[in-house]
Amino acid sequence: MVPGALFDDSFFSPPAAVVLDPVNTVDGLVTQVESEGWPFDLSFQAMGAVALGLLVSQLLELLLRGGAWWAPLAIIALTGLEWVIGALYLYALAELLPGEIEFRAAALTYPMTQIPRALLAVPIAMLMGAGLGFLAAILGLLAVLWSVMLTALLAQRIYRLQSILPAVPGSILQAVFQFIVLAIAITS
Repeated sequence: MVPGALFDDSFFSPPAAVVLDPVNTVDGLVTQVESEGWPFDLSFQAMGAVALGLLVSQLLELLLRGGAWWAPLAIIALTGLEWVIGALYLYALAELLPGEIEFRAAALTYPMTQIPRALLAVPIAMLMGAGLGFLAAILGLLAVLWSVMLTALLAQRIYRLQSILPAVPGSILQAVFQFIVLAIAITS
């Protein structure tokens, strides 16, 4: 049985759906945000989980090895800024591509594409705690690339494009920004 809405009571979980069936999950996100949306706090929780995961990694690094005291604050600020930039990116694509999306809908959907980064935060923190920073960085890069691909897929679905190629330039900028945030979390 497939539920009608993405966040109804019979749905198993958005993170599981993003992992197990990303294409249909993104389609469901677009369909639901175009009709009724969902409570803003769900998107806040998704983006907050990304920030919290990076914050836990950074705090663990500070406790075990020391480092820059400002890095946790920078992670929180940059993650919030990323949410705004990501929503503006999805909203501004309407100037270049056929179709449109309201800013509120863009702000609701963007954090859902970042769930893979939140899911991999615990293994990243474990690797950093074990002194395996290089493997933590590789896992972080994979999480960023996964999230960037989901954002490009989201743009494709919102604007009903034939491929994700028109969304790639914005996705590259998103990846660079997320790599900077990841570098602060892992190296500071």
